[in-house]
Amino acid sequence: MSKSNYHLEIHEDVLVLKTATPRAERRSVLHSGIFNRELASSLASGALVTVLGFFAAGRGAITAAHRILALVLFTISFLVFRRYVFREQSFETVFRMAEGTIETTIGKKMGRRKEILSISELSEIRLDHEAVQLGNLDGIEVVAKVALQHGMVIPGFGRAEDVYTVMLDFSGRTLPVFSTGERKVAETLISQVRLFLREGRREGIGSAVQS
Repeated sequence: MSKSNYHLEIHEDVLVLKTATPRAERRSVLHSGIFNRELASSLASGALVTVLGFFAAGRGAITAAHRILALVLFTISFLVFRRYVFREQSFETVFRMAEGTIETTIGKKMGRRKEILSISELSEIRLDHEAVQLGNLDGIEVVAKVALQHGMVIPGFGRAEDVYTVMLDFSGRTLPVFSTGERKVAETLISQVRLFLREGRREGIGSAVQS
């Protein structure tokens, strides 16, 4: 099942949680709908094609074949940049009741990092709340002043955002597995994981987890 920006799968005694947002992060003043990975990939591809175009222009006139080649190169490089350079970080948490383990995998640009923890050491699944301030406060102030000069008011612009993070507490450490701006979404996920642990609990496994 899918909820907000996470994906949850349950297969008998295995629960798989996939998300790209395990931890609250400070965002830029630029809205993600304006400056996103697709735009970044397009800019990088455009820069690459432009540089190669200068080299080609120095060797002779630009022909129709060059333009077609530039279009093909832009398309291919866009896909490569989007897939390997500007891709989202993936985060996966797998609860395996039979093995009594919690396996976390972080997919990064340069590979994947995996860690295995014991369910028996999981003491609590809880909700953490914090107000995350946007980055570049000077830029926020400038944009707000420009908007006022044009008679525009942007409600809530620059305010801190409420972020709710699902945390797994172990002996001596805490692991964030999901964050969202919607409290109910986080609470629903916590309820689903707790229910899974209760129903699939075996003697000596997960008995310390609060329900």
